[in-house]
Amino acid sequence: MSSLAKYKVENCFDHLKLYSDGSVFCKDPIHYDTPGDSRVIYKDIVFNEEHNLSLRVYKPTTTKSSTSSSKKLPILFHFHGGGFCFGFRTTPTNHNMCVHMEKMLEAVVIEPDHHVADFDRVFVLGYSSGGNLTHHLAVWFRADSADLAPVRLRGYMLLSPFFGGNVQTKSEKERPSNGFWTVLEAKLAVPIGENQDYRLVNPFGPFNPSLAAVVLAPMLVVVGGSEIMRERVNDYATKLQKLKMILFDHSKPPRTTGVV
Repeated sequence: MSSLAKYKVENCFDHLKLYSDGSVFCKDPIHYDTPGDSRVIYKDIVFNEEHNLSLRVYKPTTTKSSTSSSKKLPILFHFHGGGFCFGFRTTPTNHNMCVHMEKMLEAVVIEPDHHVADFDRVFVLGYSSGGNLTHHLAVWFRADSADLAPVRLRGYMLLSPFFGGNVQTKSEKERPSNGFWTVLEAKLAVPIGENQDYRLVNPFGPFNPSLAAVVLAPMLVVVGGSEIMRERVNDYATKLQKLKMILFDHSKPPRTTGVV
């Protein structure tokens, strides 16, 4: 087996599996046929069509203390477990628990489904150098990639990405020549022998492939109005806008300030 082959890191009852490459397997919801009970009736009701959420209402056919169908019964809400990753109102353990409670308590039992982890709506956020990594993740996985299925990366947020380049911008030239940023960029931010056009630093530099044919998920870029790299980040955003891949409006006055 190749050392790069993915392997299972975590396994939760075969319902949820995490692999070494970050991909996740989540078993599709299973809706079970539940056995009937003459003492209990139940009904499924959709309460949120947008998110496809339903609830199940249980009530007794008769009660020990009264045979009147007009008797007011207490109501018990039961929220099932599952670590926000699996579990539904139709799962046998959840259904049987509600039936048992309903018979013991002679109450109306309501069990709603609730949101579980949605692996189809995953977003990535990166700040400073993390913004650089976020950019490269967006390029690597692109919007049409199935590499992480069933996980789907829906969008990316770059907060003050730490971009650079051999050709300095106006705001970069205005900083002190012996300042902290000069040392950091020239000596610490790139490997020995590389310059500021290094592929992890300059996303549109000569060592990175063209993005013209790459289908990227939507991106949000944020940069402070007084940041040293504001012009470089604005240039990055403008180029992505031309490719129609970005959610960014740099025509308005910046509302945030700060230093990377």
